[in-house]
Amino acid sequence: AFTLGVMSRFLPLLAVIMSLSGPVWAQETSSDYEGDRTNRIVFGGGLYNVIDDGAKDPVDTFRLEARLGEIPVWKFHPWLGIEVVDAEFGWIGAGLESDIELTDWLVLTLQTGVGYFDDGGHGGDDDLERPYNPESGFEFRHQVELAVKTENDWRIGVGFSHMSNLGIGDTFNPGIESVTLNVHMPTDAILGK
Repeated sequence: AFTLGVMSRFLPLLAVIMSLSGPVWAQETSSDYEGDRTNRIVFGGGLYNVIDDGAKDPVDTFRLEARLGEIPVWKFHPWLGIEVVDAEFGWIGAGLESDIELTDWLVLTLQTGVGYFDDGGHGGDDDLERPYNPESGFEFRHQVELAVKTENDWRIGVGFSHMSNLGIGDTFNPGIESVTLNVHMPTDAILGK
């Protein structure tokens, strides 16, 4: 269940995000905004369960995402991705994200999405099962990423994400946090354009 204690951990972060995002929401939607973002493939790696809950130690996590800059939905862009945790279980999902350009070279990205979590068939194995495996399988992931952007639109960033089922179902699910190092490759670089 979503408790006041869990929410209070994220209130300071939410306040910072809202204060930084104000100028973005005040802008008018324009062709300049929609056109200055490219499609990118993102490779990420890091640690899953970084906020110690006493149930599990942090484990490795790897991500592959497609972030679609050329399909704007107002000031948001769709993304889809897959995450593999400890080579045993994973999550696949999609959602929307928005970039806030803090400077010419520094970008804050706010991302949210929903997907399906699979425990890899280890439902009864306490050594391998995720501590808070939801009965429904549906998980929501929210991420804040701070990245350095190069002139040719490559990015290297650090992401902090929270994944939970938002209290859907009967399973107690306070959520899991991850920290990843993400490398963004423009699809033009991959395609040789």
